[in-house]
Amino acid sequence: MSIYRIFLQQNANVMNISDDDSLIIVEKFSWFACLLPPIWAMAHNLWVELALFVAAMIGLSFLSPLIGSEAVFWIYLLIVVWIGFEAPAILARAKMRKGFTSQGDIIAQNDEESQVVWVKYRIKSQDFENNKQSQDAPK
Repeated sequence: MSIYRIFLQQNANVMNISDDDSLIIVEKFSWFACLLPPIWAMAHNLWVELALFVAAMIGLSFLSPLIGSEAVFWIYLLIVVWIGFEAPAILARAKMRKGFTSQGDIIAQNDEESQVVWVKYRIKSQDFENNKQSQDAPK
């Protein structure tokens, strides 16, 4: 089972959400981010993170004569493995900077189940709001 984080645009209505207003991020190791960090960053429009990665690689290239190529290799490996583990958190922080808000976490076995659970939650929320409005209405 995996943990899925749900994000919505700040101005989105929970009851009437388009695909562009919602985002589900799975909390697990990202092989794509680990093996190809610059391409992963560009694919998710993470330009600040891409600039930081490029700056770190330039810094490592300047450190290579001082600490040796083997040390540079192990530092690079450490950085890309860290990126692989932190990819969901990096993506979540970037989306929050772009106006998304976290709506909570879902535990599910796969992507499809997480979407089903999210839709069921939205339906229950809508039913709750409808019942609340009908009870608050004057009789």
